Amino acid sequence: MQQQIKQTLLDDLNLSKVKSFELPQESLVQELDQEVSKLTQLHINLKYQGQQLSHILIRIDSLYDIFNFQTEKLKSYTQDLQQIQTILNQYKATSKNTYKIVQKLQNTDEPKEEAFCYNKNIQKCYSEQNATHIYPK
Repeated sequence: MQQQIKQTLLDDLNLSKVKSFELPQESLVQELDQEVSKLTQLHINLKYQGQQLSHILIRIDSLYDIFNFQTEKLKSYTQDLQQIQTILNQYKATSKNTYKIVQKLQNTDEPKEEAFCYNKNIQKCYSEQNATHIYPK
């Protein structure tokens, strides 16, 4: 049978010059088949792992975008807090000035409404006598 296969191959391939031809041993064919199966499975696994890696990279990219967005929001909040701090500092300074004015009012014989209105930083004056706002003239 091997001789027939050999002759058929030689005839089909026009390999009459080939002197000898042996069919591979069955065990080598099986071993080669197993190796091909292993390589095929490894290829499938690599393809699957590549897809998983692609999904992970997409998630990382998405998380990076979220991180950048949150960082920008944090910068905005920081600026807002700095503005609030500035306003609070101005309020503190104004409160100290107001306290000084009140102290002056308590230590002066002038009418309180007039003494209170001497401060140029205050746009309206408060009258303790009639609990109304008095505007500087």
